[in-house]
Amino acid sequence: MMDHGGTSNRRILVSLKSQRASLYQHGWLVAEAPISFGREGKGTPVGSYRVIQKSASHRSPLYGNCVQNGKIVNENVDVRNTPGPRS
Repeated sequence: MMDHGGTSNRRILVSLKSQRASLYQHGWLVAEAPISFGREGKGTPVGSYRVIQKSASHRSPLYGNCVQNGKIVNENVDVRNTPGPRS
Protein backbone atom coordinates (compact mmCIF):
# COMPACT_ATOMS: atom_id res chain seq x y z
CA MET A 1 0.00 0.00 0.00
CA MET A 2 1.32 3.45 -0.91
CA ASP A 3 1.68 6.10 1.79
CA HIS A 4 -0.29 9.22 0.77
CA GLY A 5 0.71 11.26 3.82
CA GLY A 6 3.08 14.19 3.65
CA THR A 7 4.28 16.02 0.58
CA SER A 8 7.81 14.68 0.08
CA ASN A 9 6.86 12.75 -3.07
CA ARG A 10 4.60 15.41 -4.56
CA ARG A 11 5.47 18.01 -7.15
CA ILE A 12 3.44 20.74 -8.84
CA LEU A 13 4.49 21.82 -12.31
CA VAL A 14 3.11 25.09 -13.64
CA SER A 15 2.86 25.75 -17.38
CA LEU A 16 2.84 29.45 -18.11
CA LYS A 17 2.02 28.73 -21.77
CA SER A 18 -1.11 26.66 -21.07
CA GLN A 19 -1.91 28.35 -17.71
CA ARG A 20 -2.33 25.00 -15.95
CA ALA A 21 -0.89 23.45 -12.81
CA SER A 22 -0.25 19.70 -12.74
CA LEU A 23 0.13 17.76 -9.49
CA TYR A 24 2.38 14.70 -9.59
CA GLN A 25 2.61 12.17 -6.77
CA HIS A 26 5.30 9.51 -6.88
CA GLY A 27 5.86 10.50 -10.54
CA TRP A 28 2.21 10.01 -11.56
CA LEU A 29 -0.07 12.82 -12.71
CA VAL A 30 -2.93 12.90 -10.17
CA ALA A 31 -4.60 16.28 -10.76
CA GLU A 32 -4.62 19.30 -13.05
CA ALA A 33 -6.19 22.73 -12.65
CA PRO A 34 -6.33 26.04 -14.51
CA ILE A 35 -4.26 28.82 -12.96
CA SER A 36 -3.94 32.55 -13.13
CA PHE A 37 -0.46 33.91 -12.76
CA GLY A 38 0.52 37.46 -11.99
CA ARG A 39 -0.74 40.64 -13.55
CA GLU A 40 0.91 42.83 -16.11
CA GLY A 41 3.91 44.41 -14.45
CA LYS A 42 3.55 42.11 -11.41
CA GLY A 43 4.94 38.85 -12.82
CA THR A 44 6.66 36.19 -10.76
CA PRO A 45 10.11 35.20 -12.00
CA VAL A 46 10.38 31.72 -13.53
CA GLY A 47 12.03 29.30 -11.10
CA SER A 48 11.51 26.66 -8.42
CA TYR A 49 9.53 27.57 -5.32
CA ARG A 50 8.41 25.81 -2.15
CA VAL A 51 4.89 26.11 -0.78
CA ILE A 52 5.26 27.86 2.56
CA GLN A 53 1.59 28.49 3.40
CA LYS A 54 -1.72 26.98 2.25
CA SER A 55 -5.34 27.88 2.83
CA ALA A 56 -8.24 26.10 1.13
CA SER A 57 -10.59 29.03 1.68
CA HIS A 58 -8.26 31.96 0.88
CA ARG A 59 -9.69 34.84 -1.16
CA SER A 60 -7.62 37.78 -2.23
CA PRO A 61 -8.54 41.04 -0.50
CA LEU A 62 -7.18 42.96 -3.52
CA TYR A 63 -8.21 41.01 -6.65
CA GLY A 64 -11.52 39.53 -7.74
CA ASN A 65 -14.44 39.84 -10.15
CA CYS A 66 -16.79 42.81 -10.33
CA VAL A 67 -20.33 41.40 -10.06
CA GLN A 68 -23.61 43.19 -10.67
CA ASN A 69 -27.00 41.47 -10.36
CA GLY A 70 -25.25 38.09 -10.04
CA LYS A 71 -23.29 38.45 -13.29
CA ILE A 72 -19.57 39.09 -13.69
CA VAL A 73 -19.15 42.42 -15.50
CA ASN A 74 -15.39 42.80 -15.07
CA GLU A 75 -12.94 39.98 -14.28
CA ASN A 76 -9.75 40.15 -12.23
CA VAL A 77 -10.13 43.71 -11.03
CA ASP A 78 -7.71 45.35 -8.61
CA VAL A 79 -9.85 47.03 -5.93
CA ARG A 80 -7.21 49.73 -5.51
CA ASN A 81 -7.85 50.82 -9.11
CA THR A 82 -11.42 49.61 -9.80
CA PRO A 83 -13.83 50.10 -6.90
CA GLY A 84 -17.07 48.19 -6.92
CA PRO A 85 -18.69 44.92 -5.85
CA ARG A 86 -16.64 41.75 -6.21
CA SER A 87 -17.33 38.04 -6.05
